[in-house]
Amino acid sequence: MQLHLQLLLAFAVSLSSCRDETVPDINQAVFEQLINSSIYSPMEKPPSDGALNVTSAVQILNIGDISSRYLQFDVVLLISHFWTDSRLNVTISDESPDKGYDSEHCLDGESWHTERVWTPAVYLVDEQQARLSGLNDIKADNLYLRLCPGGRLTYRYRLQATLHCSMNLTKYPFDTQECKIELESWRYNNEIMRLEECTTDICGPTLMLTETVPEFRIQHLGSWVEPRNDPWRRNNIYSVLVVQLQFDREHMYYIYQFYMPSMLFVCVSWVSFWLDHAAAPARVTLGTSTLLSFVYLSSASKEALSKGSVITFIDWWYFVCMFFICASLLEYALVNIVYRRDWHVQVKKKNAKNILKSALKAPAKEHYSAKSLPSRPSCGCAPESFSDMNQLTVSSMMSLDSMTSNALGKFNDIEKFPGAEPKPLELEKDDFDDLDFNPRRVSVSMPTLGRVEKCFQCMSYPEVALWIDTRSRVVFPFAFLSFIIVYVLLVALIA
Repeated sequence: MQLHLQLLLAFAVSLSSCRDETVPDINQAVFEQLINSSIYSPMEKPPSDGALNVTSAVQILNIGDISSRYLQFDVVLLISHFWTDSRLNVTISDESPDKGYDSEHCLDGESWHTERVWTPAVYLVDEQQARLSGLNDIKADNLYLRLCPGGRLTYRYRLQATLHCSMNLTKYPFDTQECKIELESWRYNNEIMRLEECTTDICGPTLMLTETVPEFRIQHLGSWVEPRNDPWRRNNIYSVLVVQLQFDREHMYYIYQFYMPSMLFVCVSWVSFWLDHAAAPARVTLGTSTLLSFVYLSSASKEALSKGSVITFIDWWYFVCMFFICASLLEYALVNIVYRRDWHVQVKKKNAKNILKSALKAPAKEHYSAKSLPSRPSCGCAPESFSDMNQLTVSSMMSLDSMTSNALGKFNDIEKFPGAEPKPLELEKDDFDDLDFNPRRVSVSMPTLGRVEKCFQCMSYPEVALWIDTRSRVVFPFAFLSFIIVYVLLVALIA
C-alpha cells in the first residue's frame, strides 16, 4: 500500500512539472500570433483618437547616497506605464484556466516580448549616468510586460539612476533640499502622446523605501504632470511626469561631529590665560596646535560640499571660532610685549581704558631709558606737582618729600618777594638722588607745590599683563557664549 502511494505521488509531481513547462510555450504561441509582422508593427504608435494617453507611475524603491558635493542622489526606481493597443486585442476563454493564465486572463511576458511590442519612449531628465540614457542596457530580469483582454498593456522596468539635484547650501547643515524625478516623453510631443499621472491603487505608493538614509529624513511632497517647452526640439511641447521629494538633513550628526569639537577647540585655547606670562613655549604651542587642529576639522567638514562661492551657516560658525582662537594668540602677544617692559605705568584710574592706553603708550626715550627705571610691584599715589615735558614722573609721596626738602633751599629768594611772578627753576640731576628714577632735567613751578589735586595710581607692567589675562578669562567666554546664543536664534528663525 505504501509503495502505491509513493508511485502516485511521483506521477502527480511529474504531471505538474510538465504543465509548468508548457506555460511559456502557450504564452509564446499567443504572442507570436498577435504580433505577426504582417499585421503588427512595433515601430508604429497604437491607433487612437487624438493623443495617446499613457498612464505612468514612478515608485521609489530605495535612495542611496545624497551627495551635497556633487549635487546628485542615487535612486532605485520602478517605473510603470499603462496604455491600450487595440491591435493586440485578445480574448481568452474561461474554459481553460489550467493553461497558465491567471485569474484575470492576462498574458505575462518578459524582455523578449518588449522588443516586439510598441512601448512608450521616455527618459529621466536629470540623469547623470550615460548608461541610463535609454532602456536597452537594462537586464532582462528587470523588465516585465503584461497583456490583458482588450489590448490593455502594462509595462514595468526597474532601474538604478543617479540624478542631479539643484541644492541651495546657504543654510547647510540646517538645510532642506527639494529634488525632483522627472520622466519626460522623448519621441512624441504632447499632440501625439500625453503622459498622465496614475492615481489608482494598481500603481501603489510612490515611496516604497526598505532602508533609511542616515543623514536625511525623506518626505514625498507630491507628483504631477506638466507640459514643458523644449526649444531645442521640434514640436517643442512635451509632457513631463514630476515626482518631488524633500530631504531634511539630520542635525545631530553635524552637532556631534563638527560643532561640539569646534567649541572644545575654542575653550582649550583659553587655557593659556591661566598659564604664566613667562611660559612662552607652552602658551604658543597650545595656541598653534589648537589652531591647526581646528583648521583640519573645518577642512574635513568642507569636503562634503561642492566647491562654490556660497557661504553656509557652518562657514560663519567656523569663521567666528577661528577669530576667537586667533584672538587668544594675539592676547598672549600683547601680554608678552607688556610683560617684558621694565618701567612703571601710571594711570588715573584702574579701568580698561586707562590701563591699556597707558601700557601701550611708550615713554619718550630722550628723558629716561629702561635701564634707569627698575620694575616695582606698585607705585602708590603722587600729587601732580612736577612735570617733565608734560609727562608725569613722580612715583611716590616719599620721593616727593625728599625732593622738595632738598630743593627748598634754592627757593628762598622767591619767598622774600611774595608778589613776584613765579618763574620755573631748573633743578640739576643731583637733586633727584632720592627718587626711584634719574631724569636729566625737570622744570618745577613752585606755586603748584601746595596743590595736591589728583591722585595717580601706578602699576608695574607685569601687573598690567596679569590684569589683561584676568580680564580675558571672563571676556572671552562671555563673548563666545553670546555668539552661540545669537547663532542658535538665527538658525531657529531662518533655517
